[in-house]
Amino acid sequence: MRYLKSFNEELTERLITTEMVGELRDFCRDHLAYLIDEMFTVQVTPTFNGTECDIIFYKTDIFHSSYRWVMIKDHFIPFLYMLNKHYNIIDSNQLPLMNNLSIQSDMINDIVSDNGSFRDDKTVSKIKIRVDFKDQSITESVDFLENIKDFCKNYLANLLDDTDYGFNIRKVSELSGRYNTTSVIFLLFNHDYWVIKWDNIKDHVIPFLHMLIREYKIEPLPYYYNSYVTTTDSEDPRNRILTKYRYIDDNPRNRTIRFRTGTDQYYYTSIENVINDEDVPQEFYQIQIQFY
Repeated sequence: MRYLKSFNEELTERLITTEMVGELRDFCRDHLAYLIDEMFTVQVTPTFNGTECDIIFYKTDIFHSSYRWVMIKDHFIPFLYMLNKHYNIIDSNQLPLMNNLSIQSDMINDIVSDNGSFRDDKTVSKIKIRVDFKDQSITESVDFLENIKDFCKNYLANLLDDTDYGFNIRKVSELSGRYNTTSVIFLLFNHDYWVIKWDNIKDHVIPFLHMLIREYKIEPLPYYYNSYVTTTDSEDPRNRILTKYRYIDDNPRNRTIRFRTGTDQYYYTSIENVINDEDVPQEFYQIQIQFY
């Protein structure tokens, strides 16, 4: 009998707290940051029963103007995918008025897969999603690698539509003391091993990195033994000086992303610099990041 709880005790445990609502609000704002910058708003409000929250998304103007699905789907679909990973989305009553949309649990797969069930020209005014906290699922997928691959596919979807680009996730083997045993290496590359121009991919990679540092813990990258990079921008080969590595300073926390710029040639900098589009090589063959 000591394992049994009264109804009131169970209800108390299931009631959401101000902190839980705040965490959900921050989650939504982080994942919808680019749309919020484009004059959209997201509201998170507890329901009357105290165990659920409604997420309302709409355009920020005095008329709450309608918009086309195609205007938001590239950012809203990854948000919905991650929301469904971390919270339990449940059915709710439909919003009143035309063009208001309440996302039901049986709609999620169709929306995330972008299979055409939502036409690009579909007109939307408000989107509502209801989250049930009593069955909140924050546990990670049993297959950690598959979970990460899904994350990368969603946040790099537009870049990967160009079949020239691909990515790989590899487990880090025989880890040293400072590296977590679940660490992985992310590799972004060109399938034909051609040079990658930063200007061609940065609009896709920067938002991906922005979400990566929020979802995972980034680790300093170890140096490759006996690898060299050029340390001068001179076009004259006679003026090029080879040193073991090129990096911005001696702080290992500022070596969180590695660009392969040639055979056994690597350039190290911080993910924060790359997000700010600073200190990034303009041409390279591969991007590497280690995290868990």
